[in-house]
Amino acid sequence: MIIKLFRSVIPLSKENVLVCVSYPESAGQLIERGIKETKAFQSECIVLHVYDPENDTSDMKEEEKREEIKKWADFHKATMILQPRQGSKKLGEIIGEVARANDVHHIIVGQAFRSRWDLLIHGSLVNELFHELEDVDVTIFKIKKDRVAAESHYDKGVSGYLYKKEGQYKIALEQPQGEGHEGIFFQHLHTDFLTGIFKAKIFGHPVVLYVVEGDVHERYQEELDTILEEK
Repeated sequence: MIIKLFRSVIPLSKENVLVCVSYPESAGQLIERGIKETKAFQSECIVLHVYDPENDTSDMKEEEKREEIKKWADFHKATMILQPRQGSKKLGEIIGEVARANDVHHIIVGQAFRSRWDLLIHGSLVNELFHELEDVDVTIFKIKKDRVAAESHYDKGVSGYLYKKEGQYKIALEQPQGEGHEGIFFQHLHTDFLTGIFKAKIFGHPVVLYVVEGDVHERYQEELDTILEEK
């Protein structure tokens, strides 16, 4: 379900799109929508994730969530902004500040919790945004939390190892000969090949890697080289 609330009244030559993402499960869908919106204009898709630094945990859960959202933004070649929440500042105020700083005229919001969705229908966040901004369109996507969970395409995580062979980064489920970096591998449910997502913390750097038939996608080559060179 999609609700569009139009505020702009004059045509704009450039309309940057701000996609607000809270959960990695909905990141791909929302960012794809943002990319489509930018095609009609010479504009930029900007992805915003607002997080509470006090909720960060030592088990990397929150950090991994941010990293996975960032990977989706990188995959779609969108600009990523990770914005820590400060004090009692309202979400609409934070979004407004980012929108003004980046010449944004269209905001896309995904909503995963029904209770918050009800608040949005009654205008809570929308009113905040309209109070903060002028000449802005807002699109709200309803994303049910139970539906998001049901659509997971990955099995439970198992131990895996990242290693490099003949210039190619690879994933193995058993300790490889030579140097290997342990992490968690999540197998894609719809393939018998070693395809899925590998998560690890390498020399203090959290990484989330997409793996196809045992090979780490080439777009992570430079990032991994940089991390390993810092050893």
